[in-house]
Amino acid sequence: MNAIWLQKKIQLGNRAKFVLKGGDAVSGKLVEIGQEHIGVEVEDNQEPAVIPIEMISYFQPLANEQSGSQVSNPNDEDSEPSDEKAEAGESETEKSKDEIEIAKREVEIKTRFQAKRQSAKIELKEPDFKLSEEGLSNTQQKQASVIWNRIKDKYQYAKKVNELGATYGRVRPILTELETMAKRFQRSASVKRHLAYFYFLSNNRQDALKSYRQAAIASQNEIDWYNLAVVAQAAENEALACYGLCQVFHKSPATKESDAWYLYIDLLLKCNSHRDLSAICRAKSPKISQDETALLLDTAVYLLIMADEESAAREALRKSIAGVSVSDIREILNTLDREPTEDYQSVIEEFSKKPAISNLEARPPQGHIYSYKSH
Repeated sequence: MNAIWLQKKIQLGNRAKFVLKGGDAVSGKLVEIGQEHIGVEVEDNQEPAVIPIEMISYFQPLANEQSGSQVSNPNDEDSEPSDEKAEAGESETEKSKDEIEIAKREVEIKTRFQAKRQSAKIELKEPDFKLSEEGLSNTQQKQASVIWNRIKDKYQYAKKVNELGATYGRVRPILTELETMAKRFQRSASVKRHLAYFYFLSNNRQDALKSYRQAAIASQNEIDWYNLAVVAQAAENEALACYGLCQVFHKSPATKESDAWYLYIDLLLKCNSHRDLSAICRAKSPKISQDETALLLDTAVYLLIMADEESAAREALRKSIAGVSVSDIREILNTLDREPTEDYQSVIEEFSKKPAISNLEARPPQGHIYSYKSH
């Protein structure tokens, strides 16, 4: 059954009984025929019921003068329904209302995710220009702070006069000093983070990607993983961008960065990294917010729909009526176990290795002079 076939068989404004594949039925006036759903005006409902066309098994035309969502049976001799029939009718009505709500949610979730996946964008975040003491000795901290303050002053002035573009020539001197610092203070994630940012400003995407990768490994900081994903996405490295955003949502709520979340789901589907989403749910605190729980549930339902598991998606929505926990969502995701793409598997293996950061850093000469020769 499809929209074109329905349009030929029934006109808008006519009444019909639509029997769903699960056995439930919805009766009322047909007020909308979309490509994937229909709208049925049901008595006592303020808004039309939205029913996915693929859920409809068949329909039965009704006389237009009838009202309500129940169909009379001409074989019944008694005009008054028995108490038993009335209770059964009420039960069926409640069940139908739940199914209508489930159908509406299914359509809304699919429509929202499809639209967001196409429009979601992430942009590079400016670093805080704070030099972390981590990885620096006391002597190095003093030496680095002098250079750092000079770099910071140059950047703030370039930003003030709006000359951060590569064509103005103000980024290159800052970049040169940061490159020198990066060689001298190899353990500093702060230096790598800012070096990557200025590489990006100078349109050097390759070195920006390399430096953000080093910064993320060294710091395990949310902003470094986020910016790594931004640069990877700009470089069309979808596997690396997906991995970077995965690390972001291990550390922050899914609701914190809306566009980033929908982009992550888009990349997840391309990389078949469903297992990572299950791991994200496992890492969430029991005190997770209701908003984040709702978003994770919607995400799981959407992934089921995209996997052609629509009956499982509707079942998940049915169960959620009584409440849902993160562990429930994780169980849903576990049914979507997929083998990651080769590119994504390579990224996982790359970051599973220990970072190859040299322990030898440039330091000022130390010790005692025992002899001195003059030439």
